[in-house]
Amino acid sequence: MIHSLLNRYEKEWAELQGKPIPAGTIRPTNPLLLNVPPAYFNADYKVMVFGQENNDWERAFPHQGGVSHMLEKYQKFYNEGDCYTKQGGQWWNGIKNFKARLQERSRSNGKSVHLLWNNLIKIGKKGEKGVPPQAIIDWQDKWFDLVRYEVCELSPNIVVFFAGPSYDRYIERIFPNTTFAEVNHRPVRQLARITASGFLPERSVIRTYYPNFLYHQGRARFAEIMAEIIVAVEM
Repeated sequence: MIHSLLNRYEKEWAELQGKPIPAGTIRPTNPLLLNVPPAYFNADYKVMVFGQENNDWERAFPHQGGVSHMLEKYQKFYNEGDCYTKQGGQWWNGIKNFKARLQERSRSNGKSVHLLWNNLIKIGKKGEKGVPPQAIIDWQDKWFDLVRYEVCELSPNIVVFFAGPSYDRYIERIFPNTTFAEVNHRPVRQLARITASGFLPERSVIRTYYPNFLYHQGRARFAEIMAEIIVAVEM
């Protein structure tokens, strides 16, 4: 864990605690904080995969354990693999499949790979799924800047957004001057190469659908898209 990122988490957590939580029956959950292991920094391919939003992440904000607890949560849930053994579902099955494909390609090149998991929307809804109300989006507005800070500090050389085109507005909020271009002549809504000069790595940033959606289109389509992503990020 790098000190600059830890300090930023502490600062943003304290500021968020000082803001009134939006009124309403839907309460914000706790933010997703990345606990970055040494293996990431030592890897030849540093990969960051993005989902949409974190649903009911340690219940309602603020968790009394603060930043340290949220880092421990990420460590156990993601770094130690609870997400695959205890959570399951099409999202984590999809990420596991993608990770295996990356590792297979990296081994063939004599390289190492490490994946970090992140979300475009850091703070979701307590007890529910989906995009939080606009009041919660506005309340956590600075956390979109924090996502940009994470990417700049951690310098992944591959970034994949498994979020679908309806979340492009959040990518554009996070990264200034974002552009979307087709990949392999597929519609941009289905598979897009993203550029954001100065913020994202060159030619290795892809946005596609959420794994749940791809699985619903059939395993063959899922495998096809995964294979095209591996080629597109030019490992």
